[in-house]
Amino acid sequence: MKARLRHQNGFTLIELLVVIAIIAILVSLLLPAVQQAREAARRTQCKNHLKQLGLAFHNYHDVFNRFPHNNPLIVRGDGLRFVQGPWTIGVLPYIEQASLFQQWNINLGFAEGNNRNLVRTPVPVYRCPSTPGAAIGSFPPPTPTAFTADATALGAGVRYEATAVDYHVPISIRRVPMDNNNTTSPLLPAMMPQLSSHSFRDLTDGTTNTVMFGEVAGFPRRYNRGVDVGDNSPVMGHMGGWTRILAIKSNLAGNVFYGGNCLVNCTNSAASNLYSFHTGGAQVGMADGSVRFISENIEMTTFFRLMAIADGEVLGEF
Repeated sequence: MKARLRHQNGFTLIELLVVIAIIAILVSLLLPAVQQAREAARRTQCKNHLKQLGLAFHNYHDVFNRFPHNNPLIVRGDGLRFVQGPWTIGVLPYIEQASLFQQWNINLGFAEGNNRNLVRTPVPVYRCPSTPGAAIGSFPPPTPTAFTADATALGAGVRYEATAVDYHVPISIRRVPMDNNNTTSPLLPAMMPQLSSHSFRDLTDGTTNTVMFGEVAGFPRRYNRGVDVGDNSPVMGHMGGWTRILAIKSNLAGNVFYGGNCLVNCTNSAASNLYSFHTGGAQVGMADGSVRFISENIEMTTFFRLMAIADGEVLGEF
């Protein structure tokens, strides 16, 4: 009598390896798509933040018939210097942060009195969700010779925490070729010089042709081409400090100012470039309330015309 053959159910080793290989291929195909979808959502939220800030500026202008001051560094009666009421404080009532605004003492620096606690208050609209790191960052000590009130309050060499701000307002722009030369590349006013009282009537190039806000993300860290290379400049990129776009060109590596013609996504050092963590460029809020995406490959002349408020030149497509 012949023994009956017994069939075993299951996978052979080769079949199992094939299945594992197929799953690995599917995961490798799916993961980038998931990451792209998440970044698209973050970019949309970032765009909405710029729209909210644009609306806040319009509402501020309706009340005061001018835009808020940019980053006024003043000398107080006691001889100490501090940033008094920058735009990041001035627009708080118009971004649902009236309570924070009412508690802020504009006669003190960000590190003095209760302002030192308030400067750590989260303000979601100031942070792009694509930016790595925490919204409340550890900032390097203030420069004692420039920000004497805050440096004195903190003590020599003391770091502090503050709410990071990823959206900055242009302060000035140099004419092409945008060299560090006041003769060949004179400085022209952009949206908000440091102590200006600009209003819509000063934007003679038109609100649709003028950048109001731009992404300068990553503070308190300095990024060169997506690489964290250390602390950024003191008292920059947070709610009580300087948040401004200087529009200084750099080389492609982002480590040499005036070493090339890069103006977008090469470095966020001292808020010199537009800088974001979006692929291919950065977002800007225009003075008419719209939001546009600026390519890393934008021509210098076009960039200049976007930033200048009264150059009288035709902008063209970008």
